[in-house]
Amino acid sequence: MSFIVFSFTFAVKCTIMMIQPGGGELEKEKLERISELTRISRERELSEQEQQERQALRTEYLQEMRLSLQIQLDHTVVVDPQGNRRKLKRR
Repeated sequence: MSFIVFSFTFAVKCTIMMIQPGGGELEKEKLERISELTRISRERELSEQEQQERQALRTEYLQEMRLSLQIQLDHTVVVDPQGNRRKLKRR
């Protein structure tokens, strides 16, 4: 798994660093298929099978995005001006 590191600095001179897993080809293929089904739906009514496929892909994609965001937030740390690092707290 590859990671991309982002660093943000705010006016209060706190730095937040996030580690985000790299996106995969499967995710791209799912997005393309969802987009294709949406384009088709604008031209004609989708069949029951196509509607079910689109809904399943949307649900799966949303679950993956939520998991990715949760992982990203779990690996986010705040660095204060003194250099102390602390993880974000759950609310």
